[in-house]
Amino acid sequence: MGKLSEVIPIVYEGGELSLLDQRVLPFQETWIKCHDARETAQAIRDMVVRGAPAIGVTAAYGTCMEISRSVGNGLGVEGAKAGIDVLLSSRPTAYNLFYAVNRVLSASRAAAEAGRDPALAAELEAKRIDEENKQAAISMGKIGASLINDGDTVMTICNTGALAVGYLGTALGVIKTAWREGKKIHVVALETRPWLQGSRLTVYELQKEGIPFTLIVDGASAITIQRKGVRSVFVGADRIVDDGSTANKIGTFSLSVVSKYFGIPFYVVAPLSTVQLGAKEIKVEERSPDEVTQIRGVPISTAGSNVYNPVFDVTPPENITAIITEKGIARPPYENSLKSLKAA
Repeated sequence: MGKLSEVIPIVYEGGELSLLDQRVLPFQETWIKCHDARETAQAIRDMVVRGAPAIGVTAAYGTCMEISRSVGNGLGVEGAKAGIDVLLSSRPTAYNLFYAVNRVLSASRAAAEAGRDPALAAELEAKRIDEENKQAAISMGKIGASLINDGDTVMTICNTGALAVGYLGTALGVIKTAWREGKKIHVVALETRPWLQGSRLTVYELQKEGIPFTLIVDGASAITIQRKGVRSVFVGADRIVDDGSTANKIGTFSLSVVSKYFGIPFYVVAPLSTVQLGAKEIKVEERSPDEVTQIRGVPISTAGSNVYNPVFDVTPPENITAIITEKGIARPPYENSLKSLKAA
């Protein structure tokens, strides 16, 4: 087992939020500073930070900074609404964003009504969300690692490590935990176009951890499973609804189809804060065509190419073997198991 090197991408200190700029990793390690909701929204929109749990923690701190600014200017909690609305519009698919913002807002409003400091209440709630996120990652890691055997080759898409969560990770957190338990595993990482989170970020975390890996192009998943003895697939989630339908990075649905064809387990790993009970549909974000026609500003297609760039797809529940959460493993039918875990 290699030397452990935990990545910490989100630091809140002295009323200032520092984010490790994931757009330039692994070639540079630079930090972006945020001081209010609008700056935080810009960082989320620009992909300085990404991954649903990490977006949630970042949004929680963005909300508390905006409330602190508004209260300090004598405008109260409601004076923060305009900035927080900008924050809420930054990434529509990531449910953790809405969950975290609403928790911080509710805590600050309750404090104001009770005659307590709403800014302090907002900050404490944001820190609580951050700590819960960390503990959830540790728990998911332990639960999910039980599904990985010594000697397994496992496959993953996008980046679901500490960079996507704030600590350890979801799907990659399970893989890291299995490695730390002494299991000799090998990871196959999909490059994950168009932002290349797999080749840039997952490889970055695997190298820091010392875990053996193979990087492949997205279209090579089937032949790799067929020829390299992949035993299971672990993916993250940006939003999960009642029936277990899971929004995750584009290409996840395709990977689930390939996994089902070869009869290998396809596991989703996500905290319960990603599960939106009562929802049936998932809005899928589309981003700029430039993300497909260029790589780091270098054109790779002809000018004026017609582009469809959804950044998420939705994996149907029948393709998902199980959903690993911090409170246990949900299995079909997900309408029952997810509801039970949320209530636990």
